[in-house]
Amino acid sequence: MVNPPYDAIVVGARCAGSPTAMLLARKGWRVLTIDRATFPSDTLSTHVVHPRGAAALARWGLLDRLKATGCPPIDTYAFDFGPFTISGTPGTPEAPVSYCPRRTVLDKLLVDAAAEAGAQIREGFTVDEVLTEDGRVVGIKGHAKGGERIAERARTMFTAGVVTEARTALAGEISSTAVHALGLRDVAELPQDAALEAVIIRTRRYAAYQRKWMRRIPGLVSVNGDRPTGEVADDIVQVASTRERLPAPRAG
Repeated sequence: MVNPPYDAIVVGARCAGSPTAMLLARKGWRVLTIDRATFPSDTLSTHVVHPRGAAALARWGLLDRLKATGCPPIDTYAFDFGPFTISGTPGTPEAPVSYCPRRTVLDKLLVDAAAEAGAQIREGFTVDEVLTEDGRVVGIKGHAKGGERIAERARTMFTAGVVTEARTALAGEISSTAVHALGLRDVAELPQDAALEAVIIRTRRYAAYQRKWMRRIPGLVSVNGDRPTGEVADDIVQVASTRERLPAPRAG
């Protein structure tokens, strides 16, 4: 069964996917948001919403909802490196505090906001296959638990209005990472085929850079995350309990 195309299909409905779906739906896009989880549910993750993230929640009209859950504000950070501790205030005058909600709280709040904006939310749905045509992703195939396989299609990112969105973003304040590393200027200025190729190349380079940078962090340990959350958490606890503190730096 193939349904009429969406303007965008967002795979993953947690703290990145749901805001993306919400913002697109608020602009009038027809959006499908898919996640294999159901909400509310927990996931292994850090939980801190830093001040700029809290400012984004405020712009979207969602910060008061988070506050109403009883999640307290955080106005001081402290990083304990063993021999020394770095502490300070994380925020700015415009966004002075951060928050640390459970993902059972934050993700449900964001999913509900996306649904209220008009996005269709499909929980408990697993993506089995990415559909491509002429080297381009055009949709997905997946299934609900015990259900038949369903195909959903989306218009290409260019016919869905991404060029206009990129040009609008470039006209305002935007990070150099978005302009250069992620290719917004390519999308806004190059012909469609050249822009697609440039975005693919830049995305791969940026991912490779992130992997290279992460490997340089002293003492960084990785664990296999493609397992039940409890097993991953047990591994992390084991690593943390056996890891030795770094020796104190020599004087002078």
